Parts: sequence; C-alpha cells; structure tokens
Amino acid sequence: MGRAQSSQGTAEEKVAAALSQLLAQAPSGRLSLGACRALLQRLNLRPVQAHRLLHTAAATLFFPSVAAREELCGVLATARHTLDVCVFTLSDRRIADTVLDAHKRGAAVRLITDDVTAMNDGSLVFELAEAGVATVVDSDFEEWRTAEDGSMRRSGSTPRHMHHKFCLVDGQILLTGSYNFSWSAGNVNCENMLITDDPYHVRRYGEAFEGLWREFRRAMYVSRQEAAVRIQRIERGRRERTAGARGMRQVVNAASVKANAGRRIAGGRSPRAR
Repeated sequence: MGRAQSSQGTAEEKVAAALSQLLAQAPSGRLSLGACRALLQRLNLRPVQAHRLLHTAAATLFFPSVAAREELCGVLATARHTLDVCVFTLSDRRIADTVLDAHKRGAAVRLITDDVTAMNDGSLVFELAEAGVATVVDSDFEEWRTAEDGSMRRSGSTPRHMHHKFCLVDGQILLTGSYNFSWSAGNVNCENMLITDDPYHVRRYGEAFEGLWREFRRAMYVSRQEAAVRIQRIERGRRERTAGARGMRQVVNAASVKANAGRRIAGGRSPRAR
C-alpha cells in the first residue's frame, strides 16, 4: 500500500513539475494541444493514465446491476453541502431514501423532474417535496415570434419533457447517463451512468441545472399543470406552517416575558404588602 501511494505521489509530482515548466514557457499561460501531447510523451503517459492521475472520482456503471445501483447510492450519500438532482423519473425507493437522508443531514437538496412522470403511479416526487426537498417540474415550451416592430411576442406553447438524467454532488462530482431513478432502470433495463469530477463537465452541467431551476421555478408559479400546482400547494403549506410556528413561539415568548416580569414585581414587594 505504501509503495503504491509513493508511486502515485511520484507520478503526480512529475506531472506537476512538467506542467509548471510548460506553463512558464507558454506566452499566454495556456497550453496548446501540441504542448499537451508533448507532455504526455515526455512523461510516457497515455491520455487515460493522465486522466486517472488528475481525476480520482471516475467510474462507469452499467445496469441492470444491484452492485452498480449500490455504488450509485453510495456516491449520492457522500453529499454534505449540496445535492442537485435532475431526472426524468424518480420512483426508486432506495435512491429516494438516499436523497432524503442527504436533506435530513442538512445538505441543500434540489430536485428537477418531469411534470408528467411526477404524476405516475409509484412516483416519489411529492413525498420528497412534502418532506422539505426543494422541487420544481418542467413547464411547457414557450414559442415566440418576431413581430413587425422587431419585438418578440409569445405565439403559443408546446408540451415537452424534462428528459435529463444527471446529478451534482457538492458541486464537485457529476453523475450522468441514460439511467432513470426507477426500479426498472436498476433491475431490468440496459442503462449506463458515468461518474466524474472533471471540472469542465461539472461546471457545464452545473450551469445547465441553474438555468433549468430558474426557468422552471419562475414558470411554476403561473402554471396550471397539475404537478406544478400540487408542488406549489406543498410549498405554500410549508411556509404557512413555518410562519405559524414562528408566531406561536412569539406568543409563548411574550407570555414568558410577562410572567417573569410579574414574578420580579411580586418578589420586590414588602412582606406587609403581600
């Protein structure tokens, strides 16, 4: 084990030293494709080997497979700060419980899913939303046209699906592929999932998630779609319960202050006055 770690450390040191030297020679501070190839040749590394040195969280999962499903849940369970889930279907109890556990640990969990599949039998979307997981569903695709005055005007809308399947763990690990979060995907279907911490792809998928979150959240509050309306009611109920609990605490605190003041006044009276 010690020898393997030493070898890994030596390889990483070689990569770091060579990169530093090449960057110092690069006029713009960026490496050309030719320079990158020269670096790999100089270190006698194949591209795959270089990727493994620089990106440690890389895996490919293929389904159906119980082991792959458990590995997927294991990665989701590492979320400590944020967990962004963007999936077409969520009906797998094991995965839903893993997502909910992250929420209970205090991670900021967000879920984007499809409005149609959210209403399917067996869907766990509303269960997660009712438990406090921030949730949005897709809206219809808005069609726009250019008017004679050059302005953009809405000409109609078309139903669409939110068909993505990807997750971001702590903004550092990306999981993406054909895999839906459903029982059939893990136990019957031929599916795949890639897990990587490649910074470029993590950033690009993160930008895509934020864009969808803003778009769907904004549209949800004016939507008449059944799933969107139901989630709105869940959120409204949660806000009302929170406000009610806050108001009750204020009443209790006020009563406590009044009682304490009364006891202090009573305690300050003379025995004769009592």
